[in-house]
Amino acid sequence: MLLSIDKVFDGREAKRDRNAGPCPTCAYGRRKAEAEAGILALGDRGAVLRLSNVLTPGNELLADWPKALAAGQTISPFHDLYLAPVTVDLAAKLTIRIAGERAGGSFGGIFLCAGAEDRNYVDLARILLAEHGGDEDLIKPISCRDTNMPAAARLRHTSLEMSIEQNLWGIAVPEFGAAARAVILADNASPA
Repeated sequence: MLLSIDKVFDGREAKRDRNAGPCPTCAYGRRKAEAEAGILALGDRGAVLRLSNVLTPGNELLADWPKALAAGQTISPFHDLYLAPVTVDLAAKLTIRIAGERAGGSFGGIFLCAGAEDRNYVDLARILLAEHGGDEDLIKPISCRDTNMPAAARLRHTSLEMSIEQNLWGIAVPEFGAAARAVILADNASPA
């Protein structure tokens, strides 16, 4: 099984379907699309899991922002960079499900793991603020264009359509706030 990424698409459409042809705009996306093609050429013996943004406990951004807010420092989330996050637990759960199905016989194709909606990093910062407290004025949105981030990395949509995963395994598509809060709360529960 190959773990792939939403960057095999150009980010122009929300909830991209698994059957949509890859249309990457960056070298990383092109390499992943090539790897996917090789795996999918194996037929039922090849499986691909495309992931959107996987938020993990200990994520540098999610650790640094609460510290800054607690110290009364401003944070500068991007208002024009988007994510449809999932937790590492959900990504692992889907990986295990696909591997388990494959162990039981031929089971291949493309599977998807992405959040329900595309929202910007300002929305993520506001969720952190709600969980940790602090002054809304400490959030100072900026444009990712001002940081010279390559256009290929500034996808407007990273969400993927997950109806097959819902139907096969009853996996709910994670809502933006729920995925963010799950990671934030896991960080709060971790020993310092």
